[in-house]
Amino acid sequence: MEALASFKGDFDLDGELVVLDLEGRPSFQVLQCATSGSLPTYSYAFDVLSNKGELLVDGPLSERRAVLESLLAGAPQALRISSLLQAPAGQILQAVRQLGLEGIVGKRIDSVYEPGERSGAWIKLRANLEQEFVIGGYIPGARGFDALLVGIYEKKELVFVAKVKNGFVPRIRDDLFAALKALQTAQCKLLQVTQPPA
Repeated sequence: MEALASFKGDFDLDGELVVLDLEGRPSFQVLQCATSGSLPTYSYAFDVLSNKGELLVDGPLSERRAVLESLLAGAPQALRISSLLQAPAGQILQAVRQLGLEGIVGKRIDSVYEPGERSGAWIKLRANLEQEFVIGGYIPGARGFDALLVGIYEKKELVFVAKVKNGFVPRIRDDLFAALKALQTAQCKLLQVTQPPA
């Protein structure tokens, strides 16, 4: 990461660190297992939040990407810009699956930067690992629920798998909570779970 430290500029980027596997694919598992300096690590930038003290988050993504490309034109190879893929989403997702990649993030080109928000202006689609889950309950929270409790059926038994907290835009969260409340009954213990199994 010395190359990144040597690259000077007064700006804030949004991106992530990536380690590539032996086939040149980004791999979170390889990143987790990499010891310091054992594999080349790259920083992929996909957005810029400010430049020379000017906050850019309220401008459209198209303008922020133009600034990002200008800023990183002379950057070292370890600092890269994530590629924009311009094709129908289904075609991109099919190619991502064929390459064995994790998934894609799609953003509206006119969207502003919304830290910590899931407004629907961007989506994350996983291309690998698919599984059907059952919503078995929820943990109450300020916006109806703090987390959904999901499980899978194994030998006709519903087995707890995980708490799901992220990925809900406000409208979807409200609709989902209304549907859960309509299904809740005194006889259905799973829909009344307030804490997941230990």
